[in-house]
Amino acid sequence: MTKALLLDFWREIRHSANRFFSILLIVAIGVGFFAGLKSAAPDMKHTMDGYFDQSNIEDISVMSTLGLTDKDLNAIRRTEGVQAVQPGHFTDAIAKENGSQLVFRIHGLPTGTNTLNKVTLVSGRMPSQPNEIVIEDSANYGRSLKVGDKITFVSGTSKKITDGTLSTDTFTVVGRAITPYYLTVEKGTSQIGGKSINLFAYVPDSTFTVKDDNGDPIYTQASVTVKGAKELNAFDAKYDKLVGKTEDALNNIGSDRARERGNEVRDAAQQKLQQSQAEYDKKKAEYDQQIADAQDKLDDANAQLASGDAKLDGSKENYELKKQNAQLQIQNGQQQLDSAKQQIESGQAQVDAGQQAYDSLKQQYDSLNQQMGQATAMTQWMQQQMDSMSGNLKNLNDQMSKLPPDQQQQMKPIIDSYQKMYDQLSQQKTALDQTTQGVQQLQGSVQGAFDSAAAQLQDGKDQLAQAQKEYEQGEAQLEAAKKQLAQADANASKQFADAKAKLDQGKSEYQKSKADFETQKDDGAQQLDDAKEKLIAAKYRIDSLNNPTWYVLDRNANAGFVSYKNTVDRVDAISQIIPVFFILVAVLVCMTTMARMVSEQRGVIGTYKALGYQNNAIAMKYVLYVVAASAVGGVIGAIVGVWTFPESVYKAWAAMYRQPALVHGFHPFIVLISLLITVGAMALVSYLTCRNELNSQAAALMRPKAPKIGKRILLERIPALWKLLNFSQKVTVRNLFRYKRRLIMTIVGIMGCTGLLVAGLGMNDTIGSVVAKQYGQVFAYDMSVSLDQTATDAQVADVYGALDGNPSVKSYTRAGVGSVSISNGGDDETLAIYAVNKPDSFTDYIRLDDPTTGKPIHLTDDGIVLTQKLAKNLGVSAGDTVAVRDSGGMTKRIPVTGVTENYVFHYAYMTQKSYAKYFLEELPPNTLLVKFSDKVTARQEDNLVKALQNSDGVASVTSYTKVAEEFTDQIKAMSSIVLLIIVCAALLAFVVLYNLTNINVSERIREIATIKVLGFKRGEVAMYIYRENLLLTIMGAVLGLLIGSGLHRLIMQSIEQKDVTFGYMISPWSYVWSFLLTLLFSIIVMVVMYPKLVRIPMVESLKSVE
Repeated sequence: MTKALLLDFWREIRHSANRFFSILLIVAIGVGFFAGLKSAAPDMKHTMDGYFDQSNIEDISVMSTLGLTDKDLNAIRRTEGVQAVQPGHFTDAIAKENGSQLVFRIHGLPTGTNTLNKVTLVSGRMPSQPNEIVIEDSANYGRSLKVGDKITFVSGTSKKITDGTLSTDTFTVVGRAITPYYLTVEKGTSQIGGKSINLFAYVPDSTFTVKDDNGDPIYTQASVTVKGAKELNAFDAKYDKLVGKTEDALNNIGSDRARERGNEVRDAAQQKLQQSQAEYDKKKAEYDQQIADAQDKLDDANAQLASGDAKLDGSKENYELKKQNAQLQIQNGQQQLDSAKQQIESGQAQVDAGQQAYDSLKQQYDSLNQQMGQATAMTQWMQQQMDSMSGNLKNLNDQMSKLPPDQQQQMKPIIDSYQKMYDQLSQQKTALDQTTQGVQQLQGSVQGAFDSAAAQLQDGKDQLAQAQKEYEQGEAQLEAAKKQLAQADANASKQFADAKAKLDQGKSEYQKSKADFETQKDDGAQQLDDAKEKLIAAKYRIDSLNNPTWYVLDRNANAGFVSYKNTVDRVDAISQIIPVFFILVAVLVCMTTMARMVSEQRGVIGTYKALGYQNNAIAMKYVLYVVAASAVGGVIGAIVGVWTFPESVYKAWAAMYRQPALVHGFHPFIVLISLLITVGAMALVSYLTCRNELNSQAAALMRPKAPKIGKRILLERIPALWKLLNFSQKVTVRNLFRYKRRLIMTIVGIMGCTGLLVAGLGMNDTIGSVVAKQYGQVFAYDMSVSLDQTATDAQVADVYGALDGNPSVKSYTRAGVGSVSISNGGDDETLAIYAVNKPDSFTDYIRLDDPTTGKPIHLTDDGIVLTQKLAKNLGVSAGDTVAVRDSGGMTKRIPVTGVTENYVFHYAYMTQKSYAKYFLEELPPNTLLVKFSDKVTARQEDNLVKALQNSDGVASVTSYTKVAEEFTDQIKAMSSIVLLIIVCAALLAFVVLYNLTNINVSERIREIATIKVLGFKRGEVAMYIYRENLLLTIMGAVLGLLIGSGLHRLIMQSIEQKDVTFGYMISPWSYVWSFLLTLLFSIIVMVVMYPKLVRIPMVESLKSVE
């Protein structure tokens, strides 16, 4: 290249600075994006590999289903390629924090300095005593646990954690730590009912008490490092190849050791089974003997009771006979008494009649005595009167004799009268004496009758009294006999009652003893049956016991490492696709730009040819022009991109990973490749563009290029439509199809930019829709409650009581949830399995739909239903079989009856009958799936969650509202990358539109000057160009929407995670926003170009061809 051409080259850069810087800018964007994204993955790999090496993280982890012994460890140490072996323990346990249960994975902390899987202390100190613990410094769980607090762990099963696992269940927190062994919040699935691990913790390894029957230690795992692995990047194929060799060697050793260990375990199990069988036979013989002895005792007791019944019945019969005789005697005595009583009563009647006669006689006698007394008194009185009158009469006679006769004569009548009275009285006295004598005679008669009657009456009374006395004595004797009989009857009844009571008590005791005997017999028989079943099951397990499986796992089995590796691979996948579009768009724009530049300088090229310059020398000017712009832009873009893009991408994942500061690496290959591709493509395009012009003659090149022959476009051939267009519209349409190269370049450029926008926004939609589909459509419930397996029935009933009738709860169902590993000839997938009793109602809580047809899938008792990504990873479909291993190590091949729609994580579904059919027992219904009522508030939801967390019967409560929020936070990292893509795509779109519009204006500067001369106003001049740009933008944007959809699917397929299914969904609004953003960039470019259109000088522009 001569000095003149070189000088002209520098002048060209100075005169066309806009064109030069537009190429520089678009190349800088393309190279920066390409080199930056391509450098992000290596920087992330290099940073994390250094972090792993610094912490001496294991390359391989060896585990066995039966644990590892010292013999296993020695075999591992002797394996070729093994550098160091560190045996260790871990177990899963549950602890409570503020009423909420947390699942810990507790590791044993080895002693020494050069240990593997080192832990970095954040605060406090490392544990030194068996009851001390250091826990994870997590931002999500365990924040209330402080150094000095005590934690009590439970196993989460019916077995105590101190039974052969840990020496204590209560620990003091002495520190917080982090380790790259656990990079992410998601630490995998625990061995406790498929629950997720929340936190890791470390205790002194001596705290673990896991030993075999001989007292030798059993290790949970062996951490292995490989010779030379630390010098390699853990994310490179060389590392995988190196570790793979040692992994294969360990697998081979594992096969031998598994066979030997299997034989040892089988022999020990067989010996234990024989001992158990002997013990069972002994116990059964003892049981049979005890049952026979007890049966004999019961039979003897029953015979004694029967004899007692017979004796009691005989005694009752004898007593009844005696009682009847006594009663008959009493009855006879009573009859005799009654007869005597009748006689007494008859005698009494006679006595009463005699008494009446006696009384009558006595009355008469008394009356006679009274009359006799009266008569005697009268007689005496009358005698007295007569004596008195006789004396008086004598006196009177004496007196009369002494009296004169006259007087005598006078007195004589008186004396005669008195004598007469005396005579009368004497007569009366005589009559009275006669009467008295008669009365005396009658009295004597009456007195004799009275005395006779009195004697008879007294005799009757005496006889009656004697009879009465005898009757009373007989009655007393009868009453005494009755009392004696009653007393004897009472005594006999009491004796019989006591005997009956004793007999009934004996019968009751017999029945109780018999019932106890039957119960104990049934219990003993059941225990023997259970023991026999256990022996049969143990024999079955021994017979079906395969050799233990050795799991030789490289870092790809570490959830954090795999997640980070997948993240890096997704970033790398994006860098494989999107930057290519940037480069292609840049090349297309460059081709258009250089074509315009060459076309503008036809005269200069012709002059050079006329002066004798070779074609290659002339082309070198333009090639060097574009190479200079591309090289400078590429270097700037590479520097900026390599420094900023990896940092932005790395920080985008900071919420998901415990990662150190990014270590920027030097990637000359990436920078060189990006520069070579871009600069080479630009140089090639520039050379090809020049070659067409250089093939022309110098004279032809120095003349203005003849305009293209006008052609009628298709629209002109449709008069009905053509006539509807005005002049400006017709010019616009003709210009669009007149410059086909510009048409194609503009449409392709806009199409690429719009496609990138659609792909970026579509990525955001797809990632965001995963949460809505999984936790809104597939999981139709709102909360899951894991029941504590050690809870009592009353505690579980309290949990149901908290849900039943709660206005916040619409309904709930029970399911058994466990952890299984599923494989199909390759790596195992560990996941949660649901076993349900009511499959029809279960689909109201978890929808089981075919992902292709949308038809419901019904759970049957014939197999297992897998989620779609799990089935895809395993390479199975409905009708195939998979190997399922339960938590107890039993493996069965189970037919796949269906594949269901699912988006996040892996799950499997079976009926309880189907699960029990294959694994010999049902999964306990340890989980409640709860639906909230439609009007529940966030506060009510939180209150219910807290109430359940404080319940003794609850192990953990998971609100899927919060799960969805956490998952959304995790995928925000991808959203940050999406935003970066959108911004770069927007910037690229702006540059492309500016460049193409600038070329369009430059190509048509004489045309624009002409319409200005013709009187077009500024707005009309601008619209003359803008109308075409808008139409081309719209056409390119519409095609870009279609291209973006395909690009989006390609990107999503390349970044899809192992346990996440993307639905390839693009929201209609993303299409709208992509279209509107493209139009906005076009309008912004128009605004930027407007001053240039206005400042175009008419005269100079029209003379420019000269």
